[in-house]
Amino acid sequence: MGKYDPLRRYMSALMQPEWTAGFDELGEILGKPLPPSASEHRTWWANHGGQMVHQQAWLDAGWRVDAVDLSRRQVVFRRVRYGGRLTSHGAEEANGRLGKPANGLPSEIHKMVEKTRQTNSISIRLDWTEIGAVHRDGDTWALPDVPESPGLCRIHTFREDKHGTTIAVVRDLSAFLSTLFCNTDHEENSAVATISERVSAARYVSVDAVLPGQAWIVVNGRGIKADLDKPSDRMMVEHAVAMLSRTAGAAVTRLKGQFG
Repeated sequence: MGKYDPLRRYMSALMQPEWTAGFDELGEILGKPLPPSASEHRTWWANHGGQMVHQQAWLDAGWRVDAVDLSRRQVVFRRVRYGGRLTSHGAEEANGRLGKPANGLPSEIHKMVEKTRQTNSISIRLDWTEIGAVHRDGDTWALPDVPESPGLCRIHTFREDKHGTTIAVVRDLSAFLSTLFCNTDHEENSAVATISERVSAARYVSVDAVLPGQAWIVVNGRGIKADLDKPSDRMMVEHAVAMLSRTAGAAVTRLKGQFG
């Protein structure tokens, strides 16, 4: 058994996307302290190449070192895949024995597939426009100034201690909100009728929106503007907004498709 096999097995069994470990904790997993170089040299924690046995342990388990703090004796690992992979040493043996990678693909195709398995970062960047609070004016609603623009509309409703948000991608924000708050006949659209009932029961209502040019899909640090007319882009942005609202403690309702 290799010296770092216990660490490989331990990290393979972890399910979280990130793990912060103390050097002493790693020593307990290994059954012996880390070597002095681990506390003295940042290069000991490098991911490059994975030729050292300690590097191979976390790389084979599907992790990479994201940050290391020598003064605090802590390292942050970030998961890049679930499940093990063939080690570089094992791959070399398989190539020599079979003339091609162990997965049966020709070398050229295998290299192309491996490029798609590199560590990637995908995120959604959102710049919000505050539309404002919606106030009751007698039996009707008084709307703030609303742009005549497509976008993603988020309606916040507050009732007692409950915070709810409704997310809808709309073709015309002004028309959508006017229909929602000022038109009492929603028989043709049950989803809009449901929102109308919710806002009618709310004590406070506030609206914000992501307008054209304010949503970006960022892949490995390079961003492209999200097109809410494209179902794939719309789905990614809606999911991101829903997740943000849930982390704020709001109950989330998503209206599928486009409105207004």
